[in-house]
Amino acid sequence: MKFNLKLFNKANGLPFDVQKINKNTVEFYYLDTIEQHEKYTNSGRFAIWAGKDDIFRVFIQKDYYIALKPFYKKEVNEIWINFLHSASKKNKKTNLMFIVPLLIFYVFAAVISSIFFQEQLMLFLLMMLSVVIVSNYFQNKKLRKDMQIMNDEAQIKIKNILGKKVFEELSVAQDKHYEDFFKPWGNNRSELND
Repeated sequence: MKFNLKLFNKANGLPFDVQKINKNTVEFYYLDTIEQHEKYTNSGRFAIWAGKDDIFRVFIQKDYYIALKPFYKKEVNEIWINFLHSASKKNKKTNLMFIVPLLIFYVFAAVISSIFFQEQLMLFLLMMLSVVIVSNYFQNKKLRKDMQIMNDEAQIKIKNILGKKVFEELSVAQDKHYEDFFKPWGNNRSELND
């Protein structure tokens, strides 16, 4: 499984923490050790996962990590790794379900139309392109819905591991971190992204 490879490859130096979880390794790096880390924090992304094969890297803002450390313990990360593997499989399955049949149909229809309907070939190809766009819309919609369900299930598991009270305290700490981080800029964060 590979995702966020550009970020994965930006890791500098040694991780400040390493966890072995089954066949996987989770390496933690402080977010401010990578170039342009502000683009993540200024958009409210204080922890970003990246992965390549069985190595996962978590780039995390130091204060955020300190405030929410229980969210990054081994048992919780195991749930996230399982989620990421399941999400990758679901993505591949959804792509095969939509793209492969559509591609086969598109090639078959293009060959037939180029042989029998040469005068309308451009119109036909434009119609097929719109079918691809509509199919892509439904594929993405289905994938987002499936990912949300899987994410919700992962969060329920995390809540069960941490306990309802700790989970709620961490949620409050997370909200406070966001509030404290963005307080100097007031309610208008658009200035940060300029």
